Amino acid sequence: MKKSTADQRISQLSLDILPEKEVTLAFDGEDVSGNAGLLLVAQAEKLTKLLRGAAERLDDHRTQSLIKHNMFEQIAQRVFQIIAGCSATADSDSLRGDPALKAAVGRNPLSGEDLAGHSTQQRLETERQYKELYKLSQWLVEYYIECHRKPPKRLVLDFDGSAIETYGVQLNAFYRGGPYGKFMYFPLFVFDENGWLLVAALRPGIMEK
Repeated sequence: MKKSTADQRISQLSLDILPEKEVTLAFDGEDVSGNAGLLLVAQAEKLTKLLRGAAERLDDHRTQSLIKHNMFEQIAQRVFQIIAGCSATADSDSLRGDPALKAAVGRNPLSGEDLAGHSTQQRLETERQYKELYKLSQWLVEYYIECHRKPPKRLVLDFDGSAIETYGVQLNAFYRGGPYGKFMYFPLFVFDENGWLLVAALRPGIMEK
């Protein structure tokens, strides 16, 4: 990692807040990241190519000559940020230069250009068409089939609704009482008997009778 390029007016600062232990602050550290775990996720993606397959099923509506972040890079960045606990697209503005995230997406962590910002990530989600979302759903099933060389003798499917709490004023997020007691979505997940995800369908927080 390269040394920080910040103007270091103070090289070290000693504090006396702990009499029994010397506390020293240094300002000559190298570029660091708190998201090193994403490198393991990136290794899993390299083996499975799950996100790359998803990116290939989305249409790129942008002017090709102006593209700085290809579809795979945007998909990978978005998913990796969610895995890191930063689910809001606005988090992209503070994480787009994170060296671990850049490396996970496939860019040089130091010399590579920063990743997409908030507005670009927002457009990635809001400009999708229904047929693209349907292709993503198909991809989960296609991927499942590709990973099984022989058809199973039987297939047991588990249909499970899951409460996903929402914050703010999201479309189709409703308050659901009873055991839930929160504003939420109620997506449907379908797994096989081994816990392999086959379907993930977003549904409103309250299902119509």
